Amino acid sequence: MVMSTPGNAAVRVETGASLEALFTFLEERGYGILGHPAPGDITIGGAIAVGAHGTGVRLEVQGANVGTLSNLLLSLDAVVWDDSLKRFRIQTFHRQDPEMSALSINLGRIFLTKVTLEVSRLVNFSCLTRIDIPVKEIFGFPENGTNSKLSMSTFQDTNQALEVTWFPFTANPWVKFWTVAPTKPLFYRRTLRPYNYPFSDNYPLEFNNMISSQLVRTGELVPPLMKAIMTFTGQRLVRARSLHLWGPSKNLFLYVKSTTLRLTANGYAILTPRAHVQLVLNRFFTFYENLIQTYANQNVYPISGPLEIRISGLDTGINSIPGTRAPTLSPLKPVEHHPEIDTAIWLDCLTLHNAPRVHEMMSKVETFLVTELASPDVVVRPEWSKGFAYTNQSGWSNAEFLSDYTPRIYGMEDWNFTVSVFKKYDPQGVFTNKFLRQLFK
Repeated sequence: MVMSTPGNAAVRVETGASLEALFTFLEERGYGILGHPAPGDITIGGAIAVGAHGTGVRLEVQGANVGTLSNLLLSLDAVVWDDSLKRFRIQTFHRQDPEMSALSINLGRIFLTKVTLEVSRLVNFSCLTRIDIPVKEIFGFPENGTNSKLSMSTFQDTNQALEVTWFPFTANPWVKFWTVAPTKPLFYRRTLRPYNYPFSDNYPLEFNNMISSQLVRTGELVPPLMKAIMTFTGQRLVRARSLHLWGPSKNLFLYVKSTTLRLTANGYAILTPRAHVQLVLNRFFTFYENLIQTYANQNVYPISGPLEIRISGLDTGINSIPGTRAPTLSPLKPVEHHPEIDTAIWLDCLTLHNAPRVHEMMSKVETFLVTELASPDVVVRPEWSKGFAYTNQSGWSNAEFLSDYTPRIYGMEDWNFTVSVFKKYDPQGVFTNKFLRQLFK
């Protein structure tokens, strides 16, 4: 159901619906959600629970979202314990309610049945793809405080959304630039449906398993394979006429399917002032490339997938309701006492789940992020839907990261308040598991 007022529009939807089903429903009625995740088959409830996000910093459209989907919540229906009735019941919470900030991103600790989301009018975008930009330049060091014309920071200033996908051992990444475009630019292909990169979206499970087992047995195939993937990608982008696309936001921002190559990923939001984005990216990329090469020199290849970088804004409350605050567990929650921190770098390192020494390398990446890259104006938070809290043996298992670092980086006052809300509405811990018990103990 879509509800519209002169300055606002909203949709009420059950949490079991998929993102693609919701976006299709909205598009048919002239509405959309801008800045959303690339997979279309995840559920609304799952996306809300983990603070799912897209890319975009300057989406200058009323109701547009530059943060998490959870920040668009106007209300939610939750299954809560009623001590007077001695049973669970459904209760509606509105964005102005103090406890709403704790329930909005809950990692599944509270069960949601329906949500109301703010939406925007339907907008068309253009998407330009480039594979000719040197990775050393897009992540290059800002010499004398000046960024290259091909730097990430320069592109960030001239585009409204962008994504960089870099395969290790290659010279040029796959870069997408999205811009609001009411009319179709010359030579751009009109898109009638999502998933416009079929060459990367349709891998049978058997093929995925074959590639995985082969690379684990013969790691030295990783560098030539990464180069072959980029060569193939360039050729198929041309053949599929996918270098220049135009159409509704749904058709351009949904491009990952369940049959895309199956990889695992870590994930972090790095919050920093916009002016520092290039320096932060350069420091991380330099470390990451050197780390990959150090393993390669030992004929070990923990990383057999791309590095993905997106840029977004922060969750600053909802535009249509003055005074609202970001979800307390949002990776994009503003940093207290640091109003200059206004931008988030989303960073994912993808690889095969059974790659040799993969957890060891992910642990080194995480240690670099939180001990060397982090500073008063560079704040690193885990992305809830990805891997984090690494030891050399596994993810989600570093007790110090879970019990000490994570609560501190989200703010102890907010963290304790959120945990108390979870306990209030599910005192028996019905909606929990071993990991959540450790995280929220």
